[in-house]
Amino acid sequence: MVIGVDMTAQEPSEYVVFTFERKLKGKDLESYYWIAEVDSIRNLKFPINPLYIDSVSNLNLNRCIDNDTISWQNNYDGADSNYISTLQDFLNLNKRNRRKIQEIATKWYDTALRVPEKVIIYAFPVKGCFCQCYQVYQYGGSSVREFEGHVFMPLSGFSYIPSFWDREAGKIVQFANYIFIDFTRFTPSVFQDRRRCEPIVKW
Repeated sequence: MVIGVDMTAQEPSEYVVFTFERKLKGKDLESYYWIAEVDSIRNLKFPINPLYIDSVSNLNLNRCIDNDTISWQNNYDGADSNYISTLQDFLNLNKRNRRKIQEIATKWYDTALRVPEKVIIYAFPVKGCFCQCYQVYQYGGSSVREFEGHVFMPLSGFSYIPSFWDREAGKIVQFANYIFIDFTRFTPSVFQDRRRCEPIVKW
């Protein structure tokens, strides 16, 4: 099944979408999305970038399509209902076809500040159109940049690639270690607690 709407003349490519589901005791489940181009998966150390799921900003979407810089500060100008529907279909396709590849449970040095944390990592091979752009987040109204870097945004034409798991890249994705990925670092600290410290026990 192919879902999505045509937004660019960009040719679809193959990617792997990673979902990091983080659960802290007494708090809601958090989901963070990252993405890798299949052609870049050649060994156990391959590049991945944040996948920016933005359902509230046409400005960010249009800027990404134009390969312009986007920002969290643009998150409140409104989004097209067709694109919101596309994102929901994309997330549903991801959830139906993703594969669990790693689970990390962690205890922290200072348990008064951090409760035990569990992170489950899923991978979803997908063919589709994504735009790539540069994201900058400045703290408050200041010029201090909290984070910046290249991100992807989903566009259209998504379909699951079941044959991916039989390829060499699929085996690499299954056996790579994701414990050292700071998957929260492209989310503003005001939206989540980023006081991550070295674990004392890995369950």
